[in-house]
Amino acid sequence: MNHAILFILTVCGTVFRGHYMVAGYPDGAPEGTCEIMYPGHHTKPEDPTSSLIAPQTGKPFYSIVVDKTKVNPGEEVQVTLQADEYYFEGFLIQVRDVTVQTSQGVARKYGTFTALSNDTKALCKNQALTHATHYHFNSTTMKWTAPNETIENVRFTATVVKGYKTFFLNVHSEVLNFSSPSPSVVPSLALILFLFCFMLYGHSF
Repeated sequence: MNHAILFILTVCGTVFRGHYMVAGYPDGAPEGTCEIMYPGHHTKPEDPTSSLIAPQTGKPFYSIVVDKTKVNPGEEVQVTLQADEYYFEGFLIQVRDVTVQTSQGVARKYGTFTALSNDTKALCKNQALTHATHYHFNSTTMKWTAPNETIENVRFTATVVKGYKTFFLNVHSEVLNFSSPSPSVVPSLALILFLFCFMLYGHSF
């Protein structure tokens, strides 16, 4: 009897640990990852003092596709995070300067995100988007609104999690090019009109 109970407890414990290792943060990345974008996945899930699991190296299994790369201040961009291989269970995406890698920590974040499904949610004061449920994603689409200013050399940057032990940092989109606001032509026209009047009537001034 005691052996049977021990066997059941062992099996249940194994299943629980396996689920935990796969699930990680099933309700989305915590606010604490807004800066470093690094999952807090430990080598021993039951021991928070154990070392963190290292990210994968090499070509990521995932890519970020945007519907435009030339953007006006305040314009909306449709963004799709997609699996080129396998699926993904979690992610955190932001827009950052191209010179900053997520492993470098604090970086300015640009624009705001809007979730387009119940499977995702915004966080980090709407400057990031993450998963909101434990799900095997093949892709997910979101909306990003550019800031009301001209910025240069920014791109979408994501951390994408396939499973508790398998994740990629620095999954990037193409670089976004911002259009500068069109200069006002009114001053130029006024100057031309003034010069014309001066040339025409200047002798009587």
